[in-house]
Amino acid sequence: MLLWRIGTNILPTKDLLAQKVGINDSSCPLCGEAEETGIHLFFKCNVARAIWFGSCWGLRTESLQLNSNEDILKLVLKPPPHLSMSINQNLIEPNCTSLIMALTLEAIWHLRNQVFHGGVQIKIHSVIKYLEMIVKESLKTFLKEEQWNLMEHTHWRCPPNGVIKLNVDATISKEFTTLAVVARDENGQILNAWANEHIPCDPLQAEAAALFWAVQLAIQKDFKHVIIEGDSKICINALNGNLNSKGGKWSSSLLGKSCLLP
Repeated sequence: MLLWRIGTNILPTKDLLAQKVGINDSSCPLCGEAEETGIHLFFKCNVARAIWFGSCWGLRTESLQLNSNEDILKLVLKPPPHLSMSINQNLIEPNCTSLIMALTLEAIWHLRNQVFHGGVQIKIHSVIKYLEMIVKESLKTFLKEEQWNLMEHTHWRCPPNGVIKLNVDATISKEFTTLAVVARDENGQILNAWANEHIPCDPLQAEAAALFWAVQLAIQKDFKHVIIEGDSKICINALNGNLNSKGGKWSSSLLGKSCLLP
C-alpha cells in the first residue's frame, strides 16, 4: 500500500499538503533543511541517508538518479543489478532486494509520522535496529533454509567488548572516487562516519585506499583495538599474506574481514 501511494503521488508529504490544503510550513520534519517531497524524505534527507547507509546493507542514496515518485517505485520493483549486489550479496532470491528497500521506505515513513505527529525524538540507531529485525523476520518467511543460513552467517556482527569495528567501502564515478568509513562499538552504536573524495582509480585501488584510510583514522583517533572490515577479498588476502606491521599483526576470515591488533 505504501508503494502504491508513493507511485500514484498521493502520500501526504508536506509539498502535496501545501498544494491541496495550503499549509505554510512544507519543510522536512526529519531534517528541516528542504521541502518535504517524496524523493527528499526517502533518499535525500540526512536522516534517511543515515538509515540507508547505517543499516547492514549500507546503501549510499546520493548515487541514485531519482526525479519523481514514479522513479522510486521503479527503483524498488526493478532494482538495478549493482544495487542488488550491494544490498543483498549473498542471497539468490531476487525479490529480497525489493523487499528490503520497501521495508526501509516504510521505516522512514513511520519515523516521519512519529516525529511530525507525536514529537518523538529521532534515534537513528534504534530505527536501524528495528528495521533490521523486521527485515530478518520478513525474509525468513520465504527464503530457503540454506539461503537463510548463509545470510545469518554473513550478517554484520558487533565487535567484541572494547573493540571498535571500522567498516570500509568505496564508490566509483567518472569524475572522482569516494571513500567511506563507519566506526561502531560493541553495541553496534555508530561512533563516527567519514567520507573522503579520492583521485579517480579502478575499484581495486579504491578498496585498498579505503582500507589504508581506515588504518590512518584508527591511529589518528587513538583506537586501541579495532577490526577493519571490507568486501574486497583480494585486498584482505594481500594483507594477510604480505603485511608485517610494527607492533601489530593482521588476520581475517573468509568473509573479507581484517583485524588489526596492537
